[in-house]
Amino acid sequence: MTKAGTEAMENIKVIGFNKLLVDLSDELDANIIIRGLRAVSDFEYELQMGYANSSLKKELETIFLMPSLEYGYVSSTVVRSILPFNGRVEHLLHPTVLQNDKSVSKVMYILFEGIDTCGKSTQIQLIANQHPEVIVTHEPGGTKFGVKAREILLSDSIKSKRAELLLFLADRAEHYEEVVEAK
Repeated sequence: MTKAGTEAMENIKVIGFNKLLVDLSDELDANIIIRGLRAVSDFEYELQMGYANSSLKKELETIFLMPSLEYGYVSSTVVRSILPFNGRVEHLLHPTVLQNDKSVSKVMYILFEGIDTCGKSTQIQLIANQHPEVIVTHEPGGTKFGVKAREILLSDSIKSKRAELLLFLADRAEHYEEVVEAK
């Protein structure tokens, strides 16, 4: 999303990394880090990170910038909280991000788990009745692999809890890809 939002700015390069920021700063010959602050809670965390980075590399400086009041409350958490309820987020995201990014979709994935007869089916049916756009699926099941996994799980033939967990995880991954994501 950051790349999409800054692609028109020639003097900005977005770099993903999986290492310490101080190590990346050495590779890039950079001694200044710019961080954003929205609230006091951000400041406490960022201050600790700034001190930690400085302890690892003395010449590294951290500069904190705050957004205008208009955007001070905007965060990915806020956007993700609004999307499932079909709320407007256009004013919170860069237009390029809004147009090009699949992750900005109005989808909520709800998972009901529990023992038999605890009311899962009743709750699912209530939601489906009120929201016709809801996709109702069941797992294990719903795919060829899921049907086989369900048979194995219900047969009590698995003795290892780890094997049972892995079977559930495999079914969930395939179920999501074949059933949920496809719709």
